[in-house]
Amino acid sequence: MVRGTMAIDEADFKSSAEWSDITKILNTGYATGMPVIRCNMSGDDFIPEAFNVFGPKIISTRKRFDDDATETRCLTFETRECVIPDRIPFQLPLTFENEARALRNKLLKWRFEHFHLILAREDEMRKLNPRTGQIGASLAAVAPDEEWREMLVTFLGHSDTDRKVESPKGYGQTGHCADSAGRVQGRYGWGYRGPHR
Repeated sequence: MVRGTMAIDEADFKSSAEWSDITKILNTGYATGMPVIRCNMSGDDFIPEAFNVFGPKIISTRKRFDDDATETRCLTFETRECVIPDRIPFQLPLTFENEARALRNKLLKWRFEHFHLILAREDEMRKLNPRTGQIGASLAAVAPDEEWREMLVTFLGHSDTDRKVESPKGYGQTGHCADSAGRVQGRYGWGYRGPHR
């Protein structure tokens, strides 16, 4: 029940092998029950071991992921450079670690006190893209009130719209062609060549 948050800064990996390992963690770690399998050497044998990678993740990149499977598993928030407020120091003070520990303890206490209040309400999530609804359902379940839920659904709806425009699986020209081909195949079979003129 109690797990940490994985933070990946500058996740623009140039090494394909390095990116492959991270992708497996991101693509399977958004839902419970899907571990990452690794083989560890024990003597002369390789022993497979399952690692639980489920949990929240914060990823910082300079652009969206090229892999649509990874991008659709993320809730993307694009930041912009601005002037740093005076209340935010350039260097962390010596009290930072103690303050962070106190904050983590308060958050953990809140989780224990509100765990029994979690209620799965997926009606609004069903109106979204299936993947968006799936990753948004957990946030909707812990929404403190209806106003927060409405803000969440609006944010997820905007994310859906952006993906439909940018993704080849969305409503772009490629998406329309793929959708039309699927409809033709379903009605006539793949041997259909269309009307001759």
